[in-house]
Amino acid sequence: MDVTGKIMLASWRGARLEVVQVVRGVVDHVLKDPEASDVVLYNRAKGLLITGAIFKSTIPDESDEERRELERMVAEAALPKSKQAATRAAKAKREQMLQNEKEKAAASAPPPTSN
Repeated sequence: MDVTGKIMLASWRGARLEVVQVVRGVVDHVLKDPEASDVVLYNRAKGLLITGAIFKSTIPDESDEERRELERMVAEAALPKSKQAATRAAKAKREQMLQNEKEKAAASAPPPTSN
């Protein structure tokens, strides 16, 4: 799930970046039209503000559980991981591997013989 969330997060960020670039290009084209009068440009700017307010005021549909699960996975992947926690986890893993090797060596050693 961790890898899947990271892949989805990367996909989401890529799609978001593309949308932002397209919107920026459209807004620049609409607001910097050399053939439009100042009144028309002003009205276009007001229209864009109204459209932005409408999009910003939308709320997500909470009934779609599959979509919510995907959003949770992406959100979990986006959380920063503490360097200290990662170091502790790596140390615990190393210690566990060493312990397993010791147990295997002890199990495969011949039993001591008494003289």
